[in-house]
Amino acid sequence: MNIVYVSVLDTIGRRFNGGDLMQHYNGLGHHCTQFVWDKKGNDPSVVLLGTPAVRWGLYYLPRAVEKMTSLQSRFSWTPLALEHSRQFRNADIVHYQLINNNYFNITMLPHLSRRRPSVWTLHDMWAFTGHCVFSHDCERWLTGCGECPDLTSFVPMTRDRTDTMWKVKQRMFSRWNGDIIVASEWMRSRVQQSPVLSGQRVHYVPFGIDERIFAPVDRQAARTALGIGEEAFVIGVRASKQRYKGFPQLRECLSNLDTGRPTVILTFDKTGLLDDFNDRYTVIDAGWVDDQRRLSMLFNAMDVFITPSTAESFNLTAIEAMACEVPVIAFSTTPMEDLVRKDRAGVIVPHKDAHAMAAAVSGLARNEARRRSLGSEGRSIVLQDYTFALHAERMMAVYHEVRERFHRDRSGSRRGG
Repeated sequence: MNIVYVSVLDTIGRRFNGGDLMQHYNGLGHHCTQFVWDKKGNDPSVVLLGTPAVRWGLYYLPRAVEKMTSLQSRFSWTPLALEHSRQFRNADIVHYQLINNNYFNITMLPHLSRRRPSVWTLHDMWAFTGHCVFSHDCERWLTGCGECPDLTSFVPMTRDRTDTMWKVKQRMFSRWNGDIIVASEWMRSRVQQSPVLSGQRVHYVPFGIDERIFAPVDRQAARTALGIGEEAFVIGVRASKQRYKGFPQLRECLSNLDTGRPTVILTFDKTGLLDDFNDRYTVIDAGWVDDQRRLSMLFNAMDVFITPSTAESFNLTAIEAMACEVPVIAFSTTPMEDLVRKDRAGVIVPHKDAHAMAAAVSGLARNEARRRSLGSEGRSIVLQDYTFALHAERMMAVYHEVRERFHRDRSGSRRGG
């Protein structure tokens, strides 16, 4: 099968932007290409979307108009570079991924989806809101947006054109001939509620991880490598100030912990965000970790993993922690409720209740038997539902279904004509 992926980046986020799928399918004899706006790696299967001269005319000038008008992903003509490529013309399936960074004109998707069989994985809510990737407590996305309470949230606007963009997306999807893919029941629920996506075909395909890399190993050896003592209670967190990652709730949780023993806060991603807790805990910042084996080692050093996100379309790091038999503590009304099967692989606390989260962590610090039980159950859940092999198998089944329907409908149209 000839497969084309379209996303903003290649190396960063390759586990969920089609990069790993491309590599996997190429290894099985398929022919995959990934078109990206910003190429960081050297993989010859990754192609920059347009030459420098073409990119200037198709993106930079239209982007200036978008900034002035606050009409997002509306005027760029970069899809023309995709459409006229040999890979697109020969594609059995075109899989759109992260295309909400203003480099891709979404109003051209209906035309492209009538040229080649198409699917779009929604990694957030942007496709059916006026501009934001997550609506948080706002429900205007259900009624047409407008009067936006926060134009600064990603993807930001200088003028409130959210009602216009909502209508642009609704018109676009009314003519879109492709299918939608979501990775969680949380996202599927919102897609089904959205007036913008009314009548769309939706497939549930959760992401997966390599359970051979993310697996339990000698916990003390992992701690020794990080200079962590045997008696310490280790809390893992992903340090990020993105609004939906729950950084304020994380800080409040850490301020109210009572583990009853020396405690280490082990972070990855951003550094220095929790330095002011050094007088109370030992804070170890691993920084951005792109190597999966090192990330697995970090998880194996943890006793629990806190994921205080208030909104997510999935949560790959939580799945990785579960695969390493680390209990997860998370908020309700997020995808985590389904991922950890309520309280089978961790503890779910009321939404944004940092005190309840602190109590859950403190309770697990005093109950090693329960930590072991939750951790073991977490790995069982991953092996059953969230391996990369299963993810690739499910995705390929969607590709075949979409391709067959596309050609069946096209043949029917020709006979009818």
